[in-house]
Amino acid sequence: MVMEVHDEAMPQMGALAQLTAQIKAQRDLDTTDIDLAESMKDLQEAHTLMMDWMKGFGAQFTADEIMKGAPLSPEKKVLLSQEYQKVLRVRESMQQSMARARAILGDSMAAESAVEDQSTMKHDSHEHE
Repeated sequence: MVMEVHDEAMPQMGALAQLTAQIKAQRDLDTTDIDLAESMKDLQEAHTLMMDWMKGFGAQFTADEIMKGAPLSPEKKVLLSQEYQKVLRVRESMQQSMARARAILGDSMAAESAVEDQSTMKHDSHEHE
């Protein structure tokens, strides 16, 4: 079950990186926006959580235990249960940070579109004068 959660979350790392870049670009334009700063921090923390989790998980289990389902000692079964809880938190952190970033980017895109629409309307009204 641990690897299934990992395998579900890991492909999202590319989207997480893209959202981080988009939030950073917006943040570079507006360094006073607290939502952008917090979103950037959340995305970076989610990335770090995944990298740290993978490193820690890989250090505790052999490749055969991870990839081939080799039998686990009772101690490793306890560790596996703990790792399952950790990877669930990693996935949740990724999902939440990405959802927040998308919402912020959607709001900023809507605001930019509204400004462009107003500019176009002013330009169009001057053409009709």
